[in-house]
Amino acid sequence: MANICSLQKRNTQGFESYILTNGYIQICIIPELGGKITSIIDLSTGREWLWSNPYLTPQSVIYDASFTEKYDTGGVDECFPAVLGGEYPDEPWDGVLIPDHGELWCQPWETKIVESSAKKIILTMSCRGVRFPYHFERTLTISTEGPVLTLDYQVSNLSNFDMPFLWCIHPLINIEEGMQVILPPEIKTLRLDSGTNNFLGESGSQIGWPQAKSADSRSFDLSQVPVNNFGQAYKLYTHPLQGNARVEAGIIDPTGKHSFIFRFQPKEITHVGLWMNYGAWSGSGSEPYFNLGLEPSIGGTDGLSNAKDMGEYGNLPAKESRLWTLELLVT
Repeated sequence: MANICSLQKRNTQGFESYILTNGYIQICIIPELGGKITSIIDLSTGREWLWSNPYLTPQSVIYDASFTEKYDTGGVDECFPAVLGGEYPDEPWDGVLIPDHGELWCQPWETKIVESSAKKIILTMSCRGVRFPYHFERTLTISTEGPVLTLDYQVSNLSNFDMPFLWCIHPLINIEEGMQVILPPEIKTLRLDSGTNNFLGESGSQIGWPQAKSADSRSFDLSQVPVNNFGQAYKLYTHPLQGNARVEAGIIDPTGKHSFIFRFQPKEITHVGLWMNYGAWSGSGSEPYFNLGLEPSIGGTDGLSNAKDMGEYGNLPAKESRLWTLELLVT
């Protein structure tokens, strides 16, 4: 039987959700929770690729609340105009506070069904800045052509001033020991953005990829997911990606047969961030989590002030828009 696309509205954990399927993958989205994607299932295997927090349940979002304390429930969130909360560094918004993980996750999104046919589903979701003047739009497309989710972004600056920013997609992946993280082959080193301790050294340290050394000179393969009680967590970024060809970043299961792969153009999406939390950290006061954030990003660090100092950030010119596309292939 040929694959068929379908779009249904359901109640998921007390919230209205959209369930999209094309016969290859099934996706659950909750617009009220900042456009969160709560589930991506490979229908050929039944594998749920997204991590779900066993200690936190979804609840109605509150603007400027702590993401890590109450809303780090798993799935896929969007971070803009920065990941790290703190003061905006540039006029005319200098000193205005950016919420923890940005402004997008902590407000409901408007949703429009552009197409819902047996061959294709197109869903556009959007919101506006609260403290900053922009319009953020994400269009999701699936079709019967294959196990691919396409995400098209458009962010528009509504002000008369240039707007420096950071963006990343923030999927928390349901990992297991023996999975392998893949990055573009030209990546040989990563920059340590932060960590729960000094296992890899101080922030800003250059870390080998995939073969790395800990601060006490122990060698290990950073691309391999370790045991769930490894007890270390660190945030790493690639240096700016180069070239005109699409690149891939993702994770492969221990059998080597199934994968969760992002594809994108470096001229649009400039970096990849890796949040590797192997049983070392929890922001909610619970037992530490075991998950991995694989984050195509515009910008090379979590904090906008730091990104400005490094010269690795995005810029949204006055009264203009910026577009980028991200593909997710699930096999």
